[in-house]
Amino acid sequence: MWGSLSRARRRENADRERRRQELCYLEFLRDEIFAKPDIARMYWHTRHPRDLQVLHSTDFGAIADVLRPTKSIGPSTDDTLADLIRDFFDGLSEDDRAHLVRNLDVVFRSFERSDLAGQLDALEIGQSQKAEA
Repeated sequence: MWGSLSRARRRENADRERRRQELCYLEFLRDEIFAKPDIARMYWHTRHPRDLQVLHSTDFGAIADVLRPTKSIGPSTDDTLADLIRDFFDGLSEDDRAHLVRNLDVVFRSFERSDLAGQLDALEIGQSQKAEA
């Protein structure tokens, strides 16, 4: 039983690492290759050396325009959401906070982020040690 559980965890960790590496590669392509038309042309050319017509295409510029991040004037949505969650959390009683942490554990695991769920375990231990002191 423990051996199959261990294998399942190793497989889960390997899958998570593979997805993380793939995401890093896709972010690299987006940020460093296709967001820069000249680099994107050369990248394309190294993979399709006989297709010289494409090098004159304006599509590389259009792709870069779509992939280039826009500058926002105000705070980012992520920052606003983090502030909202912080305000909500600060207004909770200790029991409600514990309840929220347990629910976050379920949410993190449902999104295949058991690494974050493990960090919640450390938070809960810290909170219970604080309460005992």
